[in-house]
Amino acid sequence: MRRSRAATAWSEPSLTRKGRKGRKTAMSDLIRIFSDRGDLAHLALFLWASAASAGLLFALRELSAASRRFDDFVRELQRFNRTAHRRAENIKEDLD
Repeated sequence: MRRSRAATAWSEPSLTRKGRKGRKTAMSDLIRIFSDRGDLAHLALFLWASAASAGLLFALRELSAASRRFDDFVRELQRFNRTAHRRAENIKEDLD
């Protein structure tokens, strides 16, 4: 498999990016490893899948909370209707 010049230049140790104080960052090491193997597409797919999974978990958590709030609202509405119905019956009995 023939690599482009940019891909081989990036993988050369002298051209790797360094973090603060001249140390290599973990992300640059990870990208270098994936670029050496030619697996950048797999890295991109993994990052996309991770972000999609995190988004799904967030959406499910919010949906669960909304369902809980709606259930509480319906329960309070039922209690209000029950109380209002009893009061209406008591008033009706008093008038008769």
